[in-house]
Amino acid sequence: MLVLRPFDVSDFAALRSWAPTEDDVYLFAGTRQHWPLTDAILTSWLTAEGVTPWTAHLASAPGTAVGHIELVRTGPTTGRLARVILDPGMRGRGNGRHLVSAAIDAARIAGVNHLSLNVITTNAAAFRTYLSLGFTDAGPNPEHPTMTIMEATLQDAPSVTDGRQ
Repeated sequence: MLVLRPFDVSDFAALRSWAPTEDDVYLFAGTRQHWPLTDAILTSWLTAEGVTPWTAHLASAPGTAVGHIELVRTGPTTGRLARVILDPGMRGRGNGRHLVSAAIDAARIAGVNHLSLNVITTNAAAFRTYLSLGFTDAGPNPEHPTMTIMEATLQDAPSVTDGRQ
C-alpha cells in the first residue's frame, strides 16, 4: 500500500533520479516542464498556489520515496491530477494504480468531487491505470495535441481500498 505525505526538499534527489532524461520528464510533466529538473524548479512546485504536491512511500517504509503526484485545484470542488511519476523499480506491479488511488482519496477528503488529468496519448500503461480507476477519455487536449484529457466523478471512481485490486 502507498501512503502520501507532503512533498519536500528531501524528495528532490529521488524525483530527479526517476526522470533522468528529457523524455522521462516529458512523460510525467508534459511539455511545459523544462529539463533537467533543478532545485529551483522543484522548489517552485512546493510553493505553487493552488497545488498540493505529494510524495508516496510504502506504508512499510515511510522514509523511502517511491512516487510523486500533485493535485491542482481548478475550482471549489474540482481539481486536476498532475506530475504523476513512480520510481522505475516500482513500475509494472500495480503501484501506479495505488498512487493515483491515494491521490483520489486525498482529493475527496479535500472536497474535490470531479478530477481531470492530461495523459500523453501514447502512454498505454497510464491510460489503463486511469481507466481502471473510473476515469473516462474526454478527448484530445486542444492546447496540447500530444495529450488526452481524462475525467472522473469521484463518487463513481473505484478505489484500490474498496476491494477491486
